[in-house]
Amino acid sequence: MALRVIILAVGSVVVCSRGEPPQCPQQCVCEASAVRCEGGGIPTLGQNITTFQLQQANPAIPELSPAITSPLHHLVSLDLGGAGVRALQPGALGLMGQLRELSLMNNTITVIHLNTFVNCTRLETLFLDNNNLKIIDEGVFASLHRLRKLSLSHNHLHTLPQSLPQHLNLLAAHHNLIREAPHLTLHYLTSLNLCHNLIKHINPNQISLENLQELCVGGSKFILSDRLISAQHFPVLERLHLKGTSGTMMNVDDNILTNIQHMSTTSLNTLELDFCSITNMGAFGDMTKLHTLMLVNVTVFATRMRSVPFRLPRVAVLDFSGSPSLAKDFLASPATGILRSLRVLRMPWCRIANFPKSVQMQKVPNMTYLDLSYNPLHCTCDLSWIPNEVREGTLELGKEMRTLCSTPTHLRNIPLLTATLCPFVATPPPVTVLASTTTTRHTPSTSSLKTTNTKTPTTAPTQVFLEWSTEASGESSRINASHADSSSTASPPGHHGRQTLYIILGSLCALIFVCVLLMVGVCVLKHCRTRQLNVSRVTYTSKEPLTLHTR
Repeated sequence: MALRVIILAVGSVVVCSRGEPPQCPQQCVCEASAVRCEGGGIPTLGQNITTFQLQQANPAIPELSPAITSPLHHLVSLDLGGAGVRALQPGALGLMGQLRELSLMNNTITVIHLNTFVNCTRLETLFLDNNNLKIIDEGVFASLHRLRKLSLSHNHLHTLPQSLPQHLNLLAAHHNLIREAPHLTLHYLTSLNLCHNLIKHINPNQISLENLQELCVGGSKFILSDRLISAQHFPVLERLHLKGTSGTMMNVDDNILTNIQHMSTTSLNTLELDFCSITNMGAFGDMTKLHTLMLVNVTVFATRMRSVPFRLPRVAVLDFSGSPSLAKDFLASPATGILRSLRVLRMPWCRIANFPKSVQMQKVPNMTYLDLSYNPLHCTCDLSWIPNEVREGTLELGKEMRTLCSTPTHLRNIPLLTATLCPFVATPPPVTVLASTTTTRHTPSTSSLKTTNTKTPTTAPTQVFLEWSTEASGESSRINASHADSSSTASPPGHHGRQTLYIILGSLCALIFVCVLLMVGVCVLKHCRTRQLNVSRVTYTSKEPLTLHTR
């Protein structure tokens, strides 16, 4: 009997323990099979947890060792970004045979040894960005046959390993110190980023990437070849990024622009030129299949500038950041260059003073996002349509706190959305004007009234309103400077004269009404007196009876 009671008690404890949900560690967020922590260390994770993320570990994890990774052998995704990792012990990650995604970004790792990823045969994504990587042993990625994405950007690498996984789809090595372009023969590679390195030239024979869809090249003193940028070399390229530096502009000659124009008619839909110099604007006129065109910090060296119609029927994003000459040419281009598909227009740092509603209707009638930041805007009524559409929710203004007025003086450094662009002008009282009227003029200094017959055209009210509005707009700077209320708004011409005239006419009407009342009273009084009979002194001498007849 006692044994039976003990068995039941133990069973109940087991059932209760199974029914209790696992507790989520402090400073963590738990969702089904994922745990995300910010601060602290690596907690004890159950076997049902497959995704773990630790940001800003406290204390830091200086070295990733087998003692740390062995309890994490069941993880599929591991993110130790900003965990303070400085070194990876060889074989430490090899204990995590189920790992498919690994991120060690924002640490201070300097060397990747040969056996670091041994037994990580299922790894598909590896991010090592923002470290101090200087050396990667040759063959370190050779065993990662399933690796699809490899990102090594923002490090101090001088070379890349020659043996890369053949099924790699993405290779990002931008912002390093690489001096020579690697020999790449990766038939499955679709994205390659080698921008902002010390590479000066890329031989087209070094790269065989017939399935490449996105390419970024350029950097310090990079010389671009028209043999490299061509539809023959990259037949299915969709996104092309050519970047120079503020100190050394990349020269994109006419042959390269012609090749790009040809590519835009087949597969190219995104083009970005950053810190580049060009000599011909005509190449951008017929890029019919472009969806995104970014001409950032582009300088045009041309002996003769001419306005070219931008025939870009499919472009949805247009960026002229830091390219004032291109922005000016776009705004001055013929009306045939209307962009009905455009939704996003960016023109910061373009020395633009005005962007009236007429330009928006003629160029980009369906625009929903506009960036005019860092421009010397002349804040007048011509720009009032922008705050109005922002308030209505039909337009989004980018960097609104950096979209400031430059002129007039009283609005300088005030955001466009909060500036009073047009002063409030009250509507004048309605005035009935006939073809020929008699106008009564009253001079306050005299008590006499002068009546003058004047011929007044029927359009007189409109002319008076326009003159009033013109004078009121001339006073807009004073009103905006003092933020005056309605009591300080200037009265229109003739306003006090009309008020005085109304007062006199009212007084005359009141006087006439009083006179009429007095006259009516006098008549009533006389009528009442005729009906009275005075018989106080009557002498009767006859003997006949007296009969009085009263009417």
